[in-house]
Amino acid sequence: AEEETVEVPLRQQIIEAKEELARIGTLLSEDPEEHIGGFKKLADIGSSPNLTIKTLALATQLAIYRDVIPGYRIRPLGDTDGSEKLSKDVRKLRAFEQALVGNYQNYVKELAKCAKTSNEAPSEAATSVATVAISCACTLLLAVPHFNFRGDLIKILVDKLAGKRVDADFVKCLETLEQLFREDDDGDPSLDGVSQLTKMIKARDYRIEENVLNTFLHLRLLSELSSRGSQNRIDRSASDTTDGKKPKFKKEFRTKKQRKILKERKVVEKEFQEADAIASHKERERLQSETLKFVFVAYFRILKARTPNLTVPSATPSSPPPPPSPSSPAKTSPAPPPHP
Repeated sequence: AEEETVEVPLRQQIIEAKEELARIGTLLSEDPEEHIGGFKKLADIGSSPNLTIKTLALATQLAIYRDVIPGYRIRPLGDTDGSEKLSKDVRKLRAFEQALVGNYQNYVKELAKCAKTSNEAPSEAATSVATVAISCACTLLLAVPHFNFRGDLIKILVDKLAGKRVDADFVKCLETLEQLFREDDDGDPSLDGVSQLTKMIKARDYRIEENVLNTFLHLRLLSELSSRGSQNRIDRSASDTTDGKKPKFKKEFRTKKQRKILKERKVVEKEFQEADAIASHKERERLQSETLKFVFVAYFRILKARTPNLTVPSATPSSPPPPPSPSSPAKTSPAPPPHP
């Protein structure tokens, strides 16, 4: 007799998925380099047709990636990288980095796929998955704006802002971009965000919500950065000094030759710091200048079009009625007859 397949109840499937997600997540948090395959296992669980399990998998992956993503951008390996002689630890680290980037890219693509249903009219369960996907994208964009595929995360938010439905997800994307602009010290994330926003605004013939355009008001442009930055000195925090006086240190005995070497080393270090400060300042100026160009062009085209495409608040009931148009002049009382 053929063996009958026993169908696992839906509730039991969700419980088992929770336990497996927790187990894999714990292993990745403890030692991600030793459990690289865990990233793909999480993605496999997230491919379940059950929307509850999919939502749990998206949230779990968000927590894991926030925890393991390094503080630098991972560059793709070139053709010559494989032929280099590397130590075992370096090879292990590179293998982990490439696996992390590949699985993270697939995760971001899955977020974009799930978020698309937010502007449509799907079922309530699909809307819930879209909300979770948009929330994950917003969280990642603010948590790791320096990391790979930042542009893909911004596109998820911009696509939502391009829709006509103004809901909680729309407001979430709007507030995330505003916070990204306010907290951006480098200028690169802001340039990426403004570039995609202006392209979307132009593609929609400037028929957008007014609040979308107002996100530009949260940009940290050159006027603010130039007043805080300096080309030839390093900012020092107040904690570096005590009551305005230099802290006292116990002098260490050094020979004349040692003092000379130390003095020369300090001069070289100071020159390097000043050079880095100048380079960083110039790069930030360039990025901010490019951002200003995008903003200026967007406003200029809106003014040039002279069409009321932006969605503006409707007039209040107490507003005065509009003046009559020339084609329909207002009615006037007949003039009195002339006196004989």
